Order: sequence, then C-alpha cells, then structure tokens
Amino acid sequence: MMDRFVSASSAQDAINSLEKLVEAFKGNGNNKDQEGEKVVWDPAWIFETDEIAEHLVWLLQHGTLKVNEIPCEEGVNLVCQLYQYLIKTPKALKKPSPGLLLESLLDVLDNSEHPIYVRVLALKVLEELSKRHKSIAVKQWLQAPNGLYRITDLLAIDIDNNPMEEAIRNQALIVAKSLAHESPIAKVFLFAEVECKLLDLCWKQGGLTKGNPIVIDALELILEVLKHADASLQDLVWQRPNVAPRLMQLLDLRGGDEFLHPTQRSLKASKEGNDDDDDLDSLLASGDLKPKEGGKFSLEELQIPRLLPAEENVIKLVLDILRLLLETDSVRHIVWEQHTGLCNIVWGLALVNPSLDPPVYALPSPSLQQEALNLVADKFNDPITMDNLSGLDRLFFYSMHRRGDIR
Repeated sequence: MMDRFVSASSAQDAINSLEKLVEAFKGNGNNKDQEGEKVVWDPAWIFETDEIAEHLVWLLQHGTLKVNEIPCEEGVNLVCQLYQYLIKTPKALKKPSPGLLLESLLDVLDNSEHPIYVRVLALKVLEELSKRHKSIAVKQWLQAPNGLYRITDLLAIDIDNNPMEEAIRNQALIVAKSLAHESPIAKVFLFAEVECKLLDLCWKQGGLTKGNPIVIDALELILEVLKHADASLQDLVWQRPNVAPRLMQLLDLRGGDEFLHPTQRSLKASKEGNDDDDDLDSLLASGDLKPKEGGKFSLEELQIPRLLPAEENVIKLVLDILRLLLETDSVRHIVWEQHTGLCNIVWGLALVNPSLDPPVYALPSPSLQQEALNLVADKFNDPITMDNLSGLDRLFFYSMHRRGDIR
C-alpha cells in the first residue's frame, strides 16, 4: 500500500492507497494476513526511509502528488487522518527532516481553499503531536517561531478584513493553550501580542455577558501566558492600547445578563415570588441570602439582577490576570497614574452597593467581592484613587453595614 501511494499515477490511485493505509491503522490489531494471522501496523514502518514521508509532506504542502504534481486535494484530508496514527512515534516529527511536518500542517491551515474540517483536523494533529512528544515539538516550534505567530494570527477576529472561521479559531485556541505552558513559547506569544488578539476576541464573543466558554478559554490562555512574564514584559503589555479598556469592559457589572434583560428576570420573579415582605436591606446586611421558610425568596429579592456563575468566572479570571500584571511596585504605580478608569472600576467592584433601587448593575456574590477587596488591598491601594472615590469612608461604612461574610 505504501509503495502504491508513492508510485501512484493518478489522484484516484493515491486516494485508494491512502484510504487503505488509514483503515489499516484504524483497525490495528484486527488486521489479518493471507494466512489468518493478526497483523499489527507499527507507525515506525512508514519512516524506515525518507521517501514515504517526503511524499506525504509534499501532499500536505502542495495538494499535489510529488511524483507527477497531479492535483489531489482530497488526499490532504487522508494524510491528516493518517498522521493521527503516525504521530504515535517521534519519528513522525523527524522525517523527512525535523520540523517539516509541523510547517506542512501550518501550510494546510493557511490554505483557505481547503475545507474547514480539513484545516481543523490539521490543528488537532498539531495539538496531539505537541502533547505526545513535548520536548521535540517545543524545540521545533522555537526553531521556527514564525509558526507560533501563525497560530496567534488564527486567534485574531479580523485579518485583513477576512475574519477567521470560528471552528478554526476555536481549535487554534486549544492548541495555543497547550503550548503556552512552556515558558519560551509563552514569551513568543507575548511578543506576538496574543493578549490583544484574545481580548478583542473576548469582546467579540459577548464580553462578560453570559460568560461565553470561548471568552473563558481566551482569558485562561492570557493567564497562562502571563505566568511567564517578568516585570519588563508586564510593562510591555500595559503599553498596548486595547489592554486596559478591554479589561475594564470585562469588569463592567452592567454587562451581566440579568441586568441587561430585566423583563425576563421580572417575569421569573413574578412566577416564583411569594407574599413574604422581609426587608431586603436587612437580608443583605445580615448576609442571610437563603430563602425563607417554604423554600422561596421574596419577590424583591428575586428581582435583583445577579451575575451568572459563568459571568463570575469571567471576572475571577480578569482579577487573576490583573494580579499577575501588577506584581511589581514600578508597574503598579504606572497603572495607577495612567489607567485611572480601570482602578476606579476595580474599586467599584470591591465596594459594590447591593441595596441600590433600581439596580444599576448585576450583583456579584460575596466571595467575588471578597476577591476584589483582596486585590484592591494588595495591588490597587493607591491613596489618590482611594481619596478620589472616598474609598476609606466607603470601606468603614461597608464593614459596618454590609454582609458579615465580606467585612
């Protein structure tokens, strides 16, 4: 079968050979020879010589057969399927030459004429080979860092007015997350301004509202990348014009779904409410937000817009990102001076007033407010900001009148 593929005189001959190879590896252990004996296909067999790997990689790169340059676009999909089995051996990354497979799979991604499912499959192969043979793969990624830039380009919401297909971008996000655990790769991502692309992606995917899983994945990638950033790289991130504004947008409690859609919330409250007339401010002050006897909340309590669990997760990730970006005193003082809007919104989250009527934002949970308070105490303790926001007075008032679990 391997020889037939190499010497194929037509696209159909090559396709037939590749299909049989894929089926052989897929049914590994269930194949039998002419005498009825089981045949186990070893991926290493393919790489005993460079010739077969050369033809496979050529087809990925050019979409043609190497022997006669006959177009064979359907063969690209089959080669990607075949490599799902071949990458079980590290030889797949070394034959016909180190790094060539990785670059060839990236070429598949860059070719918009390939079907989306083929390009997604190429990304999945990249993800698997990077996990399975981490040390070899990391070395090859760093020897040709342009490949990492090509991955980050897939995360952009608009490249030359040609937005990336969502399925490809989402798979690229998974690949980037797996690669970002390696410090040298994370630093390449930072120089490629991956956080800018990801924050724009977050906003495109709805920002805080509803806590889109893509937003959460993007923030987790930013967080992973920033774990490897020193003070100079932290300062570099803050110099990028969209970072502070996008982080502010993600922290804006007015983006909570229940605040944006009060009619739906009111309808739910009308159906589920009861005749209890407990004073809501008393509930908030005592920290007792549990339903009264009978298992129901008061009508007023149900009407308070609150952050959804996924939205709280978004804000927690942003707070964690801010904590990493403000590790050094020098960076903190620059942020306090240059990004007062961001400082104000973090303070506002820490000292949110749950008793406003009508509500002006979605209410965070006590545990989330506690995290914001801790961040303010550690990283946003700028005396000027505190004075401008009457922060000290509000903290005293808050500790005396608000929920006991976050005093």
